[in-house]
Amino acid sequence: MRVAATLLSLASLSACDLFNDEDPRVGVEEIDACIERVRSTYHEGVLDLLDSDEQRRPTYTFDITKMGFDDIKDLTVPDQGDEKGSVQVSGFEAPGYVKRRFLEMNVDGKGAFFLGADPAYYRVQGEPIALKDVFSEGCKQQLSGMRFLSFTFAPVPASGDVTDDSSTPEENKS
Repeated sequence: MRVAATLLSLASLSACDLFNDEDPRVGVEEIDACIERVRSTYHEGVLDLLDSDEQRRPTYTFDITKMGFDDIKDLTVPDQGDEKGSVQVSGFEAPGYVKRRFLEMNVDGKGAFFLGADPAYYRVQGEPIALKDVFSEGCKQQLSGMRFLSFTFAPVPASGDVTDDSSTPEENKS
C-alpha cells in the first residue's frame, strides 16, 4: 500500500511537466548559473563565513518536483535492500509544519524524499568538504529537473574522535 502511494505521487509529480513548460526547474541548469542562483539567496555576512577552507559535512536540499520517476529512482542508494533512504508522502495540501519538519530532520548518505507536493524535496548528506566549495559541489550534484536549493552543515569529527552512530550531530543552519 505504501509503495503504491509513493508510485502514484511520483507519477503525478512527473506529469506536472506537461502543464508548465516555462518552469525554471525543467531541464538542466549550468553549474555557474546554479552557483549564482543559490549564492544569491544567502546574506553577504553568511557568504563571508563560507569563504573558508574549514571542513564541514554538508546536507544538501534539492527541489526534485520536475524530475521523472526513473530519475528519482536513480537517486536511491543501490544494493541496500529496504534501506534506500526514507520517503515521506505528504499529499498536495501538506501543512507547513510537515514540510519544515522534513527540512530540519537529520539525513544520511542514503538521502530522504518528501513527495506528493510542489515542491518535492530530496535531502542527502555529502562528504566532508571545505565550506568555500559547498555551493559548487551542491550544483554539481544536480540532475535534469532537479534544483539545488540550500544546505546545512555539521562539524567533521577530529581524526581519532570516536562518534556514537546512534546519535547524529546537530546540523547548523547556514
